[in-house]
Amino acid sequence: MRKKDLESLASKAKEYGASSAGLIQAADVVVDERVRLKCLVPRCEHYSRNLMCPPNLPGLDEMRKTLSRYSFGIVLQFPIGLNQDQVSKEFKGKSVGELLEEKDYRKRMRSSMKAMMESLARLEKDALSMGYPFAAALSGGCCSLCDDCVGPGGECRHPFLSRPSMEAMGIDAAATARKAGLEVLWPSKEPLWTCLLLVD
Repeated sequence: MRKKDLESLASKAKEYGASSAGLIQAADVVVDERVRLKCLVPRCEHYSRNLMCPPNLPGLDEMRKTLSRYSFGIVLQFPIGLNQDQVSKEFKGKSVGELLEEKDYRKRMRSSMKAMMESLARLEKDALSMGYPFAAALSGGCCSLCDDCVGPGGECRHPFLSRPSMEAMGIDAAATARKAGLEVLWPSKEPLWTCLLLVD
């Protein structure tokens, strides 16, 4: 993997809408069992029902083995487009559970997620065309491209667009982003999708 190729991909990511892009060695990607625990405590509504969520994905040991075969990655941040002030004003300070029931909120989040996943797919394709056949992108957040996922046993309606998130694969997105030199604030007034492109 040539450094100039990584830099070229990071530059393309910004053309595609990323606000930040940081290079990282694959060995520095942080896999942590506690990330998967948060899928269960409190139990996420998507757990076991979404094809891009646990337990429908490889386990953490397999993820660690997979990462050991990669050399580099690019951690990417994409603006979600809804900051805390907007949410408080437009949705009158509703709880997270109530927000998830708001049709307009869900529509805007889905639109933002779709744009992020389209950018990731383009970037992955760029890496493939540069001669990196094992390039693989991991998204941010739980896939919500569909109102309802087809679930286990079904066929994904967006197989070339949907990607599992870093968190779904057991990766600590915040710790990994910091290792790539990106700022991570928690909680954040300007929420971001944090994603990863693995390249080798």
